Amino acid sequence: MCKQCLLRNADSRNAWCPFKKCECSRQVPAESLIRLAQKFGVNIPSFAGKGRLDHITPAMAASLHGHLNTSVALMEEDFREDGDHDSLLYSSARHPVFLIAAIMLVIWIVGILVPVCSGEDMRVDTQVRIIIAKGAILLTINCMMKYLHSLLQMMVQASGRVQATSFMAGTPWAQTVQGAMTMLGILLVGTVAFMCYDLRKAKCPPVQDTDQEARIKVPLRDMYQDLDTKFVRCMQRFALTLVFLLCYLTVCAKAQEPTLRSLTFWYLSLLVQIHFAESCSKSASDKKTCFCDLPRWACCADLPHEPELWKLLFQNQTVTVINEDADNTHDKEVKVSCGTFELTCRFILSYISNGFIRVIVLYTLPIFLAATTDEKDFALNAFAVTFIVELDNLSSNKKVEARGYRQLKAEESEGEALTQGKCEQ
Repeated sequence: MCKQCLLRNADSRNAWCPFKKCECSRQVPAESLIRLAQKFGVNIPSFAGKGRLDHITPAMAASLHGHLNTSVALMEEDFREDGDHDSLLYSSARHPVFLIAAIMLVIWIVGILVPVCSGEDMRVDTQVRIIIAKGAILLTINCMMKYLHSLLQMMVQASGRVQATSFMAGTPWAQTVQGAMTMLGILLVGTVAFMCYDLRKAKCPPVQDTDQEARIKVPLRDMYQDLDTKFVRCMQRFALTLVFLLCYLTVCAKAQEPTLRSLTFWYLSLLVQIHFAESCSKSASDKKTCFCDLPRWACCADLPHEPELWKLLFQNQTVTVINEDADNTHDKEVKVSCGTFELTCRFILSYISNGFIRVIVLYTLPIFLAATTDEKDFALNAFAVTFIVELDNLSSNKKVEARGYRQLKAEESEGEALTQGKCEQ
């Protein structure tokens, strides 16, 4: 609205601007038409978003065009018509970003102050800072997936006005496919970069003067790393994972209105995301994590990062797979060999399953949970999606063993000496 309309307290939904040259006279009729169409059940293709994630409401359209007062009025009208506006739990979701930020801030402050009151040092150690940083990263990415694309569009149309852009952070917003796909694309590109870097490092020849043990044992995490598991079985499990992922994305791709219930489940899903990220991470290496490892963690490239294991597999033609849970003595140690091409395929499948798919599930989890209809489904769906990234996990305790570099070179030298001796004879 223009300054003259604000001074006259004109409501842009039902009053016409007396100044014909201002933007209100051009944009208000369109907004009123959208409101009347939705009130009487008339479908407008450009706003309905059927079958897609886009669901631009009149309040969002008004906000995108810089009509802040109109957006507030339309949003309040939507909330008054919402069936959950009297609920104590759902009525607080009018400003979901501010609410979840305040909840996380209280959690972090209490988590820091309780140990301090118990007599510990007041300085916050690095591990606590990393835990807080991880939660802040998840919250930031969730907001960027929901607001970034529309915020950039709003800044362009509003000529960078701070008032318009700052207002959006407290406005309930419907999820759009452009915002979600843009952030997912950026994160997946980062995962690809980490995968290519790790693959190149795994194929690099070892340094000859390194001091290694005669025999090396490395634990296995998934079936793609287990060379004793046939590659055909790996492909069957990978196909099953893709089927479940497609079913999951089908639910996420449906249009969702920004109701009080969906917004409540959206901001509460941050706590589920934190649990999901911690349960899928390497518990043994959490204490060794530093701030420089946060980009790898954000791209979900920390779990498939096994440099010692893949170097061992790529640099040894034959390895021994040790199954400590096997009942049969013959199956406890099995010597297997694998070609370079199959190892590369196993490496890529392991990264796709534990990296790519985990990125998609982790950051679309708020969208998936926002589509639930009641509290019971929210509790069930919050922990049901984790099985998608756990289908390829090994159920038994397996390790892979191979000869160290020095022992391998010594045996090769002995073989060459014997061959030369036979040739001389």
